Amino acid sequence: MIEIAVLDDSANFVEAMIDSLKSSGFAAEGFTSLREFGRAARNGSLRNARLMLIDMNLGPAVGGGTLKAPDAILIAKTYVPNAYVLVFTANTAGSGINLDDCIECVSLGALGLVPKPQTQEELLKVADAYANVGSREHATEAVIGELWAQLQNASASQKGALFEMLVANLLSTVEGFSFVGNNWNGLTGEIDLAFRNDASDRFWTELKSLLILVECKNRVEPSETSDFSIFRDKVRAKGGCQVGIMASWEPVTRGFKILRQFHDKDAVIFIIDEANLRAMVGMAPAAREPYLRTQFTEQL
Repeated sequence: MIEIAVLDDSANFVEAMIDSLKSSGFAAEGFTSLREFGRAARNGSLRNARLMLIDMNLGPAVGGGTLKAPDAILIAKTYVPNAYVLVFTANTAGSGINLDDCIECVSLGALGLVPKPQTQEELLKVADAYANVGSREHATEAVIGELWAQLQNASASQKGALFEMLVANLLSTVEGFSFVGNNWNGLTGEIDLAFRNDASDRFWTELKSLLILVECKNRVEPSETSDFSIFRDKVRAKGGCQVGIMASWEPVTRGFKILRQFHDKDAVIFIIDEANLRAMVGMAPAAREPYLRTQFTEQL
């Protein structure tokens, strides 16, 4: 099954690129002429291709002129409409590539245009990035990784927004949770994040909370007892909500922990701190719901 198709009129380039892709685990096939490419597309050989890498200039056309990427895109989008198309542009002056060619490629459905890779490393960067385009999970994990990296050296003024975005993305990957809003104005103050709880495990269903509110604290000092009281009131005031999660970059105070131990059925407050977030960033998405469930069970 072909995952990636490469079309270029240079046999040496195609051979080198296909060898590189295959050695890195991709199922790839190369073509050096538009005719070969068209035949494979029409006979179904490319029906499962996810990514097509097409050079802008494809050699001389019969009767004069030059075959270009738009000619190949027409074929690709007709016979393999779900494949992503990426067009290589030349790195050298005098390549014959112009703005109109580029616009036509995008108009016909090309995902993007990038400089033609000159090394195996460059090609694999392109293949890795674009082979996962359309994968929401892959994109979310990339966002989580970048937010975590930026948080490590963020200034105090930057940290609040980055921390809230990290928590929002992490909890969005918890099975059964769906992000429904941020910065809501409730009767008792602003709510940072809100998630719908459709998790099927008995732990979550027995909490009887359709909504889960999240408060994000990134202050240098630990979260104080006043934070608990304010957040508990927000949870109590929100219809359909009996659960809150305090996400705190710093550990909460002993007083905070004592207060939350005396929770009532109208407002159960759980805690996740920097150590929990670090663990969640490093684990597979499917492992995050069981991890949270275990952590929260210990807090009851």
